[in-house]
Amino acid sequence: MDVDRIAEVFKDQVLFITGATGFMGKVFLERLLRVTEVRKIFILIRPKRNKNSEERLIELFANPLFDQLKSIKSMSEILEKVIVIAGDCSYKDLNISPADRAAIVSQVSMIYHFAATVKFNEKFKCAIELNVRGTREMVKIAFDCSKLKVFCHLSTAFCHLKEKFLLNQFYEVSADPHEIIDIVEKFDEDEVGKMLSEYLCDTIPNTYVFTKGLSEAIIAKAQEKYKLPMMIARPAIILPIYKDPLPGWTDNLYNITGALAAGGLGVCRSFLCDKDDVVNITCVDYATGNVMTSVWHYLQEKPKSLYVINLEYLKCSLIDDFQKAIKARQEIPSDFVFWYPNVHFTDNVFIHFFNLIFFQWLPSLFIDFILILLGKKPMFINIQKKMFNELKIVKIFIKDNWTFDQTKIVEIYKLLNKRELESYGTESRNSEQYHRNISLGLRRFILKQKDENIGRAQMTLKIIFIIDRLVKGAFFYWIIKKLWSIFW
Repeated sequence: MDVDRIAEVFKDQVLFITGATGFMGKVFLERLLRVTEVRKIFILIRPKRNKNSEERLIELFANPLFDQLKSIKSMSEILEKVIVIAGDCSYKDLNISPADRAAIVSQVSMIYHFAATVKFNEKFKCAIELNVRGTREMVKIAFDCSKLKVFCHLSTAFCHLKEKFLLNQFYEVSADPHEIIDIVEKFDEDEVGKMLSEYLCDTIPNTYVFTKGLSEAIIAKAQEKYKLPMMIARPAIILPIYKDPLPGWTDNLYNITGALAAGGLGVCRSFLCDKDDVVNITCVDYATGNVMTSVWHYLQEKPKSLYVINLEYLKCSLIDDFQKAIKARQEIPSDFVFWYPNVHFTDNVFIHFFNLIFFQWLPSLFIDFILILLGKKPMFINIQKKMFNELKIVKIFIKDNWTFDQTKIVEIYKLLNKRELESYGTESRNSEQYHRNISLGLRRFILKQKDENIGRAQMTLKIIFIIDRLVKGAFFYWIIKKLWSIFW
């Protein structure tokens, strides 16, 4: 049998991971604990919502994502390997204790910096403190780690939007990250926003893109100056798990996943796009597998310069993929839907806003009015506002046809044996089945709905479908009748 050389790289290693409670961080942590024999994993967790770091760790492992791991290993075995470090990447020195820092720098051989705010419209101060200064603080720790073999920084393939063909290399950015950090530390949010807003433009449309580019610059300068063993991994838009360990699992409704969920719930009725628009996506389990294989490759090559790799991605037609998603939501609906799931795609602004007004906003106003009469809190117009703003941001990443150089990841695949390819590589994806799994995942993990209620939800959706057709028929009959009376 072929040896799993990827897993061997992690054997007896001591890791330090930030962002382990985030979407990709959870999947990465689960995979490490399940398929490798790491000696110890330090994970940075900040106290949150009246819970300390240790309580959040227990909450983390209660997630269904870890069920397969817990069927193989006991919680006591898991907790022997996972050590909580109380801290916060948005603070200087990560806000960790001197004792914890001493333990990290004396033991850690691998660092994985996944922590970041992924809110596209985050305020400057918060985004810079976490994404840029947080990266600098991690570099300071890396500098003191006497056993460090690799520092893997998770970036994004969308941090250099001016590059229509993104190579596996570092690109210079428009500002000095250290000067930007100084500004943030000296001024309040309003002043920071005024001073830095000039950096935003068509190719740097929001604070997420701005700060992820700056964080890459932090890594590049540290590698060049101190010769630290550093690498940058760039995934595309990350979607729910495809296969391993829990098909369809997700813990959020960010970006494209949120748009797909809104369409499936009947909240989103119209989408303004061109027929040629594409979306560059990757499943989170493939992304974590790519990180592990690229780390293996880095340690084999031991490059003298900064190692940058664009992770594998799939370029999909936006309309085609969205339609497959809507079909899956029709087959596996939610227990509650706003209306029958059906999204109209158009490149005509007037048609789009006609659809928004008559099929999204007016129905939302009507339902909110009913809720007020019933003495309940109105919510649907707020949902529409939030979704409208989120979709505006998402559209930035689908309007241009970017391509990310895949040469390096393809070359790595050629070096893998059959066992490694099955565990960490890619395979032909059944997109219809994938979207059915996402539909189930949204029901189970986001909406907390039971599988035994799917049959009832399907019957309800059939009734809503009939109502949808009757309402639309009556609406268009009324419009035609009015036009007839006006012009004839």
